[in-house]
Amino acid sequence: MIKISVVVPVYNAERYLIKCINSIMNQSFNEEYELILVNDGSEDHSEDIIDKKIEEFGLNKIIKVNQKNGGQGKARNAGVRVARGEYITFVDSDDYIDKEMLKDLYEKAIQEKSDLVICDYIEEIGESKVYKKSLYKELEDINKEYILTVAGPCSKLIKRSLIEENDLYFPENMIYEDLAVMPTFGAFASKIAYIKKPYYYYYIRSNSSMRQLEYSEKLKNIFKAMELLEKKFVDSDLKEKYKEELEFLYIEHLLYAGIGRFINFKEANEDIKRIHDIMSEKFPNWKKNKYYLQCSKVYKITCNIFWNNNKLLIGLYKKVRKNGKR
Repeated sequence: MIKISVVVPVYNAERYLIKCINSIMNQSFNEEYELILVNDGSEDHSEDIIDKKIEEFGLNKIIKVNQKNGGQGKARNAGVRVARGEYITFVDSDDYIDKEMLKDLYEKAIQEKSDLVICDYIEEIGESKVYKKSLYKELEDINKEYILTVAGPCSKLIKRSLIEENDLYFPENMIYEDLAVMPTFGAFASKIAYIKKPYYYYYIRSNSSMRQLEYSEKLKNIFKAMELLEKKFVDSDLKEKYKEELEFLYIEHLLYAGIGRFINFKEANEDIKRIHDIMSEKFPNWKKNKYYLQCSKVYKITCNIFWNNNKLLIGLYKKVRKNGKR
């Protein structure tokens, strides 16, 4: 029986793909596992690399799925639908994993009877490597902490039935598709385990497609992702139970992140108004959110500068951020 399916969406990743595949295929994990490479309409030599790796390791170990370019959400879903493993883990094609990752996360899942296991990760930017904690709020309720802090699909081992039985597939044809669905895993998981050790290496490319998108396109997708996320909580009768957590996610991704990631004030007045309207309608008392009240003064000042649409202070804030000062 296949224990783990590793799903890797691949799009124009020829520079990184060999390292990624080798890190997955050279695991210390002694149980049976499979690698599913979803070629998302690559236009470089990625498919040639995939074919060579299939020759090297065999069709019983590596499965290739070809599809027209549809984005990471569609590619991950395609991988999940052909997966045979009891558990699934996602790896991006420009990243790589520690040789002990599958073994240690699977052992943790079995020992604690968990349907979701999280580990820490290393963020690589050029030559620098920074240790990142996946969970850092240290709440007593690990499910709520997961909802608050985890948006990305990688550095996790997920029971396949958790995805299939709760329809936790990724939205397609959009960016920030992970934000729209990953926090809900914390609401549906019966048991979450956490290993405080980095097994995943997340490589940040300066020329990635996400970084090249205009702020307006990013913000449009953030709006859509948050709407889909809220809808999932509502449709599953979970909104009331996780109201404060959902409210804080809106604070985090519309107010706090809005000022630093998306806003160019020559263009953004309408978007700023929309964010203000969304928060006023959905969460008029957001300043009383218990998680927001626990945040640093800098965090609160950032949110309030944006909330009050103080263009002079926002311009100064962005200048300080650009110069690398905090």
